Amino acid sequence: MAQCNSAAELLLPSAFFAADLATTPFGLDGVIDLADTYQASVAATALRLVRYWPEPTLLLTLEPGVRKAERDDPAAKAKLRVRSSACSGRWPFVPPNKSAAVGGPLHRALQGELVEETTTLSDLVVDGGPPVQLSARVIPYRD
Repeated sequence: MAQCNSAAELLLPSAFFAADLATTPFGLDGVIDLADTYQASVAATALRLVRYWPEPTLLLTLEPGVRKAERDDPAAKAKLRVRSSACSGRWPFVPPNKSAAVGGPLHRALQGELVEETTTLSDLVVDGGPPVQLSARVIPYRD
């Protein structure tokens, strides 16, 4: 029997996950369905999707927050900021803590909209980067 070398392999075995992913549409609906199937977190499932999706894929996690220099400022207003990223293939660098534009698709997702559109990441990367198929929404933490 092959030895499992990671928690992801135990929770989301590559042989089964890759086969299930092949019949899953791109986007967060598919990620959530797979997370439910495998009884895994949406975050762990999305990271696994980045590894096995057949096209270059970028996963960004954003949360409202302030810059480090603003933490002690009671007047500082939280902005939607990049907390983490993971990618397969070539992607422009997305700086941690970079804020998303108010009114942009990521901000609309924070407001509760289910965003599924082609756009750029112009508010997060230099030169906007290439057009991307964006799937974004608020995903609350869950047990």
